[in-house]
Amino acid sequence: MMGDNRVTYLKLCGAEYPLCFSVSAKQKIDERWGSLEAMSNQLKDSGEKTIDMMAELASILMQSGAARMRVLAKISGEEAILPPALDHDELCEVLSLGELTEASAALMQAINIGSKPTVEAESAKNPVTTQ
Repeated sequence: MMGDNRVTYLKLCGAEYPLCFSVSAKQKIDERWGSLEAMSNQLKDSGEKTIDMMAELASILMQSGAARMRVLAKISGEEAILPPALDHDELCEVLSLGELTEASAALMQAINIGSKPTVEAESAKNPVTTQ
């Protein structure tokens, strides 16, 4: 399967987890925190809750990344072999505080990549003009 410029990866416990900020991930963030901006503000102000919020965000982006990779593999007639996305509790068990900082950078990168428009429109080959 070819590379995907909409996905970034989080290396954790010897595995690479695809992260993707997709429409589905945005909807889950909105359901959980109200909006991306509200989540960002809560992260700045949350203190001790930062770890929980980062683990929850990582889980959302991992699920979205895995789903995107499976769909892209299906489209190309291939099979996606991925590590299973981890949930909040599993991430809290395996992430060290040092890894949390690294994970935070990967999560923000995924959101930045996913926020950029990539849809390209082609002009018609035989445009019709009206007067």
